[in-house]
Amino acid sequence: MKNTYHIQIQEFFVVLKNLKKENKQDAFKDKFMELLPAAKQHIINSMETASKKELLKQQGYGVDDFVNDLYIYVYDHIDELDNQDDFHIWLFKVIDILIQDALVDEEFDDFFFKDIDEYSKQEWDAMEEEFSTDGDGDLLTLDELDDINLRKNNYELKDIFIEDNEKELTAKFEKELSKERINSHMQMVLRKLPTTTQSVFDLHTLRGFDAKKIAHIKRMQVEKVDGLLHEAMNLLRLSFKSRFLS
Repeated sequence: MKNTYHIQIQEFFVVLKNLKKENKQDAFKDKFMELLPAAKQHIINSMETASKKELLKQQGYGVDDFVNDLYIYVYDHIDELDNQDDFHIWLFKVIDILIQDALVDEEFDDFFFKDIDEYSKQEWDAMEEEFSTDGDGDLLTLDELDDINLRKNNYELKDIFIEDNEKELTAKFEKELSKERINSHMQMVLRKLPTTTQSVFDLHTLRGFDAKKIAHIKRMQVEKVDGLLHEAMNLLRLSFKSRFLS
């Protein structure tokens, strides 16, 4: 699915360039909205996290506002691109820039992770209860959010248990835990991460970008991306072992 979307978005680029050349702004916007579903999910994830952490500079700034700003930017700047192969990465880079512009600086508290292997079952259950009852607020207003599939992140164990010697452990978790439980636990732990780390993990696991492309999107060194991915995966693995092997 990820690779298919990469191809589709390249095809959209040609159409959008022609519509811009012909000055058909309304048709451009309609076509632009057609290509958004997967990118929109990334926007929603980022905006939800920022809203829950109270990082948005402007209260009431929601996904509708962001998508409109994104459309205007793409319309104004798409002429800067010549190669359709670059459009997918460029679009996500623009999304990341606009998201960062909408946020205040985050003060990260790593207290949760210092004791991640010492939490009791009761403490884990309490954290999950708090996470599951934490409402989405008034941030999301797009009609497309009525489609539950748009908002599913579908995190899987294969995203974090990647070594051959972890296959037996992975099989144990998959036998004892439902897909929904696995996904919910990963979402909860990821929400505790700095927004940049969570964004890097999502771009890799949900959007299918490799470290080099993520580095371009996030405007950072590849080594930094690799480090953030390693950190996120390691903490997620520890959390599963702490919670479900105790």
